[in-house]
Amino acid sequence: MSTPEPQYNPNVPNPKDIFADSQGDFLTNFQELYNAFSQNHVALDALSSAGNHTIIQLLEQGGDSQTDAGEISVYTKKVTNQANQTSDQIFLRYQGNQTAFQFIPYQIYGLNQNSTQSQFFTFLPGGILFYFGTITCSFAAGTKPVPLKLTPAIAKYITTMNFCTKSTSSGSGSSPYVSLQTPMNGIYDTINLFNSALNSVPTTQTFYYVVLANI
Repeated sequence: MSTPEPQYNPNVPNPKDIFADSQGDFLTNFQELYNAFSQNHVALDALSSAGNHTIIQLLEQGGDSQTDAGEISVYTKKVTNQANQTSDQIFLRYQGNQTAFQFIPYQIYGLNQNSTQSQFFTFLPGGILFYFGTITCSFAAGTKPVPLKLTPAIAKYITTMNFCTKSTSSGSGSSPYVSLQTPMNGIYDTINLFNSALNSVPTTQTFYYVVLANI
């Protein structure tokens, strides 16, 4: 049978203890504090960044945390019906008990659902906005583009985009040519899609698409 690890003892020292008699207990308590603090932190005796967090873990709260003047609260709370499941989300509350709000939206939002376009979006860590969905393009004769509206229009930098053919009204389809419209007030809200065949025959194609942007 193994010997249990020593645990922090809050009763050290006792009121009438002589320091020399309690030295071992003191050292044990300090070692226990050191071991506990080293979890998710750089060790206190590290050569650099001593005491800094490496991982922050937030225990789930039953309600919104209170905040006084000069304080903010960051905490996790269970949220239902997001991404078809119940999960813990991070909440933030500013000083003076202002209205708490969900800080991370691990949720897929759906917009612009109609006969020609389905669009969804979600946020990824690092300020990444992830658009995806389908769009049906009825390309007229010539080179007139079909606009893909990015909703919500909050993309500052388009980092990558991809379109692949889902179906076509005639023959085999191919990915469209694309161009970005000039941003309005620094925000991109439209991608123009062109028929890659560049012919005078009207065609209808449906594409899956993914667009990644920074916000």
